[in-house]
Amino acid sequence: MDKAKLLLEKGLQLMAEGDWARASETLREVLDGLEEGGGGREDRALLSQVLRRKAHADSRLSELDLATNELEQALEISTELKDLPGIADAYRGLGYVRLLEGSADEAMELYSKAQEVASRTKDDDLLGRILLETGNVHFYKYDFEKAKEFYGKALAVLKAVGNDAELTRVYNNLGDAHRSTGDLEEGIEFFRRCMDISTKVGNVAMQGFAALNAAECFIQMKELKFAREYLSKATRSLTKANDRIGLANVWRTYGLLYLAEGKHEAAEKAINKCIAIARATDFPNLEAEGLMKLACVHIAAGRKDQARTALNAAIGIFERTSRTKEIEQARKLLAKL
Repeated sequence: MDKAKLLLEKGLQLMAEGDWARASETLREVLDGLEEGGGGREDRALLSQVLRRKAHADSRLSELDLATNELEQALEISTELKDLPGIADAYRGLGYVRLLEGSADEAMELYSKAQEVASRTKDDDLLGRILLETGNVHFYKYDFEKAKEFYGKALAVLKAVGNDAELTRVYNNLGDAHRSTGDLEEGIEFFRRCMDISTKVGNVAMQGFAALNAAECFIQMKELKFAREYLSKATRSLTKANDRIGLANVWRTYGLLYLAEGKHEAAEKAINKCIAIARATDFPNLEAEGLMKLACVHIAAGRKDQARTALNAAIGIFERTSRTKEIEQARKLLAKL
């Protein structure tokens, strides 16, 4: 048990640093030891906790089926033990995976269950994480003001409990919400706060995501020198973290930068790398977003037929994932060709 707890601490530290692959391997070692050991209540509770943490690391590695299986096993164990925080956290984890898969309605149902169960405990840290991720569902559904509301609630709770690791996510997501409503300078300030705290806690992946998002703001502001600077920071961090979702977005953003610079060939190559990673890791919405940006490159280069092909492919994916706003945007672009 002592060895398992030490390995769990190591795995949690690796997760805090955004080292998902090593975290998953370490937590797998913990699971192997627990599954070979006894089946007492303490062992079972620890097993559920490790499964939930490993599921998060695996979801960041795009292993969504594996993460789902781990979370369902954790939920079964926590339900058997009548462990309310464990039950709430398992529902939260399943909501996170469903949102990654593009199932926003199912994710919201799971987060509602998580919040209802968490409200019966005194675990404010868990409640703060649930509020944060509920905000993500509203963001996904384009309700950016509602997302800001939930991020604000999460910020207050997580500040009160002193969870700097989760505050990095709150500040990053607040930056995303403000960027989406056109408040670019305010968005950059939130991303900078995220980078500062991520540096403090040693979370390389979150440093990368915040830098990446700031770079997109600078591209929109036509501040291309700053965009390149922040994009270089994002590339270094997300490469070190081996975060495939992040790396796909790095290439997408390089494509936007090259497009802004009028470098159509370089933009096409970068965005195709994004699309390839998204396909390989089975993230359809990211693939479709890449196809949309690829169409913009083709339009800028005067290649209308190739633009139509990319837009139709994007629409097909967005129809499967019910992304109505993106479908509308793609059809507007098609109508202009």
